[in-house]
Amino acid sequence: MSEHRSVLKSTSLISALTVLSRIFGYIRDKRISFLLGTGDLADAYAVAFRIPNTLRRLVGEGAVSAAFIPVFSEYLAENKRKEIWEFVNAVFSVAIVAMSIVVVAGILASSYIVGFFAVGFNAQKLEATTMLNRIIFPYIGLVSLSALAMGVLNSFGRFAASAFAPVLLNMSIIALSFLSDFFPNPGVALSIGVVIGGILQIVIQIPSLRRTGWRLRWLWDLAHPGVRRVVALIGPRIFGIGIVQIDVLIGTQFASRMIEGSVASIGLADRVMELVLGGYVIALSTAVLPLLTRQAAANRIEDMKTTLSFSMRLVLFITLPATVGLILLRVQIIEVLFEGGEFDRQSIELTAWA
Repeated sequence: MSEHRSVLKSTSLISALTVLSRIFGYIRDKRISFLLGTGDLADAYAVAFRIPNTLRRLVGEGAVSAAFIPVFSEYLAENKRKEIWEFVNAVFSVAIVAMSIVVVAGILASSYIVGFFAVGFNAQKLEATTMLNRIIFPYIGLVSLSALAMGVLNSFGRFAASAFAPVLLNMSIIALSFLSDFFPNPGVALSIGVVIGGILQIVIQIPSLRRTGWRLRWLWDLAHPGVRRVVALIGPRIFGIGIVQIDVLIGTQFASRMIEGSVASIGLADRVMELVLGGYVIALSTAVLPLLTRQAAANRIEDMKTTLSFSMRLVLFITLPATVGLILLRVQIIEVLFEGGEFDRQSIELTAWA
């Protein structure tokens, strides 16, 4: 039961910081909708951001983080500090190289990637989307490294810095939105804000990482047993997490063929849903994963079952009423949150329906 109290305490901390992030996330989305509405540039920015953001969820914060934490928790359970930091440095070295390749390939092939996922866009809209996508693509590399750092901190029970990191991303985009007059268009300013936010997400975690005793150094060792185990675990994680993310990209393909503003409105509707999902459910998942992995490492199967059941009850207690509320009050919610500027009545109806 003390472990469950610890989960609740950690969840409360993460939830509080995540709610703060969501508040700034709302201000960010309000600024974006105010500047772009649901017009062509809004669609272009939505697709340009969605492609690397989906890859980030799939690979960085998704599969890699989910594969890394269980292996790292086992190293912690053995309490061999030298081996722990050798493993972390080996994983980070491989991740830096792998994500650098992904970023460079994504930038070079951006026109083909955008053309595939925004097949319904006209030539001018495709050109604008490709330009913004190239600006944003380094974000996937930055946030993937940030996710690994988060995995280390969470395994030590340090949640504050990593939970606060997304606030800096939102603040960066908000700040750049007020400087949009200095750029060719607001989409460029917002895209640069994303990349700056990705850098800040890493920087904010460095002091906490140093307090754990970790010092980053280059260690290229593909044969390291820990690295090989993480790589072996990534495949099943990508398959499990990838179903939802592939669905997002396929939805983008369909939306690109629909009326102007469809891609942007679906993105905003998704953000409203994530106010609940991100504010509580993800916070709970973040807090409970290290506990579950420790119980698994100790072969405490009954305790795992109890913890999972306890967590699921907490999730359903929040999400079922929230689902009903979002459906019944969809128009009013969108009006209150986003109406104004370029976000007109048509934008409200599109987003509320989505």
